[in-house]
Amino acid sequence: MRILIEYILPLFLPSVLWVAWLSWAKRRVGPDEDGRLDWQKAPWSWLLAAGLLLAMVIAIGGSLMTGQQTGGYHPARIDAEGHLVPGGFNEHER
Repeated sequence: MRILIEYILPLFLPSVLWVAWLSWAKRRVGPDEDGRLDWQKAPWSWLLAAGLLLAMVIAIGGSLMTGQQTGGYHPARIDAEGHLVPGGFNEHER
């Protein structure tokens, strides 16, 4: 669910809003127009750029506001006696 809200929804939200606005605007045009959506005239590059920008802003903003500390990982090492000490996460920092 987090992936949907943080990445997928912001990516497609500008396109969904544009299609909704275009549908609403086409209904207001009147009976002399055919009322169909013209997909070739859509500003796809702008919609994609807006979606990517929105997804990045939400991802960066979410990572800055969570307050979770990353780190706490210590890699595997060899101690002074030549024994391998396995790596892992520190329990108090998880």
